[in-house]
Amino acid sequence: LREIASTTRDALAAAGVTFIKLGQFIATRGDMIPHEFVEEFSTLQAGVPPVPFSEVKGQLEAQWGKPVAEVFEEFDEVPFAAASVAQVHRAVTWEGRVVAVKVQRPKIRKQVRADCDIVLSLSERLERSTEWASKVGIGKLARSFVDSLQGELDYRGELSHIEALRTADETGR
Repeated sequence: LREIASTTRDALAAAGVTFIKLGQFIATRGDMIPHEFVEEFSTLQAGVPPVPFSEVKGQLEAQWGKPVAEVFEEFDEVPFAAASVAQVHRAVTWEGRVVAVKVQRPKIRKQVRADCDIVLSLSERLERSTEWASKVGIGKLARSFVDSLQGELDYRGELSHIEALRTADETGR
């Protein structure tokens, strides 16, 4: 079972971001998944290499409509954190404020959409053809995973939480 879990983890890692996130999601389901899989899939949480700055710079400049050097006084090209969906760079505004700039990995949305279609199709097929998948409700779990991942790619909710915290901090609440 350990060998199957390890091989499956490696396959998920090789398949890219959506399947890495799927492995991470599965690792949280120790109530439903054998502990060998939980342990192996938990290793997908760390060790994601950052995207080279040369690949994200164009994305930032297209979004902002101007060069990075015009937006920030300083911008660290090496991120201080990297994950399967995004990486975070330290920057300094022209007013001297140190900020974190979260950058989504290039072309990730298109890849995630295609991969999510695969996950949903497979879960539907499994639910129709196997008793265990039907019993577990694999289709519902897959839809929950897809919704969660798509929410993770939309930073507007995260931004509203950050703004609420900033307002609370500034008003002393």
